[in-house]
Amino acid sequence: MLRPTSHSDSSPRTPGRPFRGVFALSFAALLDLAGCGFGSSYGYLHVSGLAGGFYEIYRVDSESPMQLVSEHAGTFNEDVKLPAGRYLVLADCSSQPVRVYAGKREKLVAHQINFIPAMAPGEDDKFSIQCERAEKTRSRQYFSNRFSLSMIGESHDILVGMVPLSLQFGGSSGDVDIKSHLLSAIKVESTPETPPDLSYFVSPTTDLVSVTEKQDFGKWLFLLPGDYEVEVNGTKMLVSLAEGEKRVITPAFIKVETSPKIDLELSSQIRGTPLFVEVNDGHWFNLNERYAVLPGKTMLRLSGSNQPKEVELEEGEILDLLARSVVVDQGCSPWEWNCLGDLEVRLYQPAQPFPFTTGVTDVPLLFFEPEVFVGVEGSRNIRHRIPRGERDLEVHIGYLEIIPKPLHIKGQITDLLRIEAKDPTLSGVTLDIALDRPTRMPLVTGQYQLAQYVMSTGADGDRRRSSQLLRIGRDQTVTLPVQVYLSEKRMATLRKSLANNGSKWQPTRDRVLECLFSQQFRALWITCWKTMWRVSKNNTNP
Repeated sequence: MLRPTSHSDSSPRTPGRPFRGVFALSFAALLDLAGCGFGSSYGYLHVSGLAGGFYEIYRVDSESPMQLVSEHAGTFNEDVKLPAGRYLVLADCSSQPVRVYAGKREKLVAHQINFIPAMAPGEDDKFSIQCERAEKTRSRQYFSNRFSLSMIGESHDILVGMVPLSLQFGGSSGDVDIKSHLLSAIKVESTPETPPDLSYFVSPTTDLVSVTEKQDFGKWLFLLPGDYEVEVNGTKMLVSLAEGEKRVITPAFIKVETSPKIDLELSSQIRGTPLFVEVNDGHWFNLNERYAVLPGKTMLRLSGSNQPKEVELEEGEILDLLARSVVVDQGCSPWEWNCLGDLEVRLYQPAQPFPFTTGVTDVPLLFFEPEVFVGVEGSRNIRHRIPRGERDLEVHIGYLEIIPKPLHIKGQITDLLRIEAKDPTLSGVTLDIALDRPTRMPLVTGQYQLAQYVMSTGADGDRRRSSQLLRIGRDQTVTLPVQVYLSEKRMATLRKSLANNGSKWQPTRDRVLECLFSQQFRALWITCWKTMWRVSKNNTNP
């Protein structure tokens, strides 16, 4: 009888059948927990959309304030495995919060909006979209030359070009809704006369949004159909674009020319402001330069003028306007800055009491009007006529110094003393001249007369007129003593005033001051020194 074989304790033992079953179940459970099956801590996100689209996924770490972490990228129509939690899904101009649960699949839909350009866009053509992407994160997006968007959600407001557009997507659950809009196109044509790097601006005519698009000449701007305002160099044009319309605007060109004889720098040197052309009350052109403008009506206003000139231009028209000019020369030396430009000059139209242009002496005044009169400060209402057709005119002035010689004669009173124009190119009369003090006034060179009206205080009460011819030459000062008649009361008042002011030698002193401050230094210095020597001698030897 054989004895059973004995085994050492160090020999391995084979488990029994019950133990093998428990081990197999435990291993399967571990595989299930570590794998992708249900019952794990992961879930899925599935966004339906047109093939090839992408979107972004952010895990929400905190909502107050909003804090996002761990960015992921997803592809439409593919599952994205994510740890369970809260997420913010971002697509074009849209966002959607979503909660991913362990072992579940969350579904979203990205709808499609297509903008169809009126023609194939070129490299520098322009189309823009602006929108709010996520309200909670206050993020916005700007797309340039992007004609298709994939948007999560059903309701959206975007800005296409400059026009608000509301989108409402629908369809059954899980279906992608596709919408299309046919765009219009506009451009301002570039021509051989167009300066380089010139732009045009387009804005909607409605007041709903204040946005302006800029585009280069010769390049297309794609827009939604509607009403727009186009602007070039201060000129504007209203256009209405139909769906799919391609609108080309050919600009006009305008230039305001001056004579080469005119020194345009004098205005900047004397007044501190240049000469220019104002366009449509808010835009400025340089003189003698050609500018592109939009066809239609344009208002032009020259420096110092309050009267615009209206011109109407056709597409492609080139208009060169000639500005006439007048300079009132005081005879100042180039270095006499206190003299240059110290008198106001006014331009009038016939039979108009108020000037349409104001400037100063020694500076060109520009105008378009065919018939113009010139007036100078200090001799109000005396006007010099500029002949029709004369493009550039230089007017010279001299000075008249009237020294009244008051006298009282019973029954006679001077009630009016004035200067009247007698030259064929001059017209008008001055205001009343003071009878109790010297008056110095500038006058345009020419022939005048001093008119005095003397009234009789007798029973007949007649009024007689006397006149004296005089001529004012260029840079000349004419001194004219005039006998005037004052009433007894006014004469007494004048004598008292002279006595109180110590003005016994006032006329002589006035002559000295006139010499010292005269604008004509060249010929008067000798006279000044002689006069001052004579005054000094009279004061020391009464």
